Amino acid sequence: MKGYSFPGSDPAAWADFNKSASLVAAEVLPPPLAHLLRDLARPDGPDAIVLDNFPVDEVLVPTPLDGQRPAGKPAVSEAVIAGSVGVMGAHMLSYRQEKKGEVLQQLVPIPGEEAKQSNTGRTKFGLHTDNANIPFRFRQQFLGLYGLRNEKDVATLVVTLEDIRRAISPALLRKLRYPIYRFPAPLSFDLGGWHVLSEPRSVIWTDDNGVERIALPRSEFSQEDAEADEAVNQFREFLDQIEPRRVVVGPGRFFIFRDSRVLHGRDAVEGDRWLQRVYISRTLDAHRAATNSGRRVFSFDARPLMMS
Repeated sequence: MKGYSFPGSDPAAWADFNKSASLVAAEVLPPPLAHLLRDLARPDGPDAIVLDNFPVDEVLVPTPLDGQRPAGKPAVSEAVIAGSVGVMGAHMLSYRQEKKGEVLQQLVPIPGEEAKQSNTGRTKFGLHTDNANIPFRFRQQFLGLYGLRNEKDVATLVVTLEDIRRAISPALLRKLRYPIYRFPAPLSFDLGGWHVLSEPRSVIWTDDNGVERIALPRSEFSQEDAEADEAVNQFREFLDQIEPRRVVVGPGRFFIFRDSRVLHGRDAVEGDRWLQRVYISRTLDAHRAATNSGRRVFSFDARPLMMS
């Protein structure tokens, strides 16, 4: 994966980058790892996989303090991520209002934002799903975290929907199925002062294919509806009692999970930590149709998606 140049934001350059990285990944990935990636992409595949011993930059530049990709960073990790997504038979995507539309996002603490319930903070980040405000058909199906630095082995916290189903009371589960919950945009979104909540939805629901799904915004958000607020608070208290699985995403580890089947959070960040995040979906056809975008576009205006 050496010798790759970062393609910037040009869709044509990204298409070439993805094609090249995917061809190399198909040749060099050990068959068991390629099988795990393809298996994950199946509709009935596992909820999460962890892949280890992937390369990182030989000389990694200092961790960025502004949350943006450093201009002088080689594109080794980016090529590995793109190639792996290609082996999945899937596509990377981003939203223009988040981190300036970067498709491979830098998850780093930003000075002055330490207390935020966001990827830019250092405080413990409560269990959630990403972009719960966006309608399910336009939301990423998978979320990938790739490790570059993790000096103090800060853990990503994981609770699966199956973990929840085994322990939750039937009464609370029924409440979470009511379509009365309205979700805000994540704090990482810059909507230019435009504030909108989702239409009323369920926290846990069954999709058209009979698959159970979950969506939950950041932990400090209060619901406007009293019944919904009470149920969400009960659910958060319940989640505090579950012992999460702990995944340390260190250098060269790629952790990929279904974002509608897994809640994730993070321990308080100590030391130097730099992960790259990628949103993944099997197809972007619905995103492109809703935003009137070309077939190579991968970064989408979230506003028409949120209103669709």
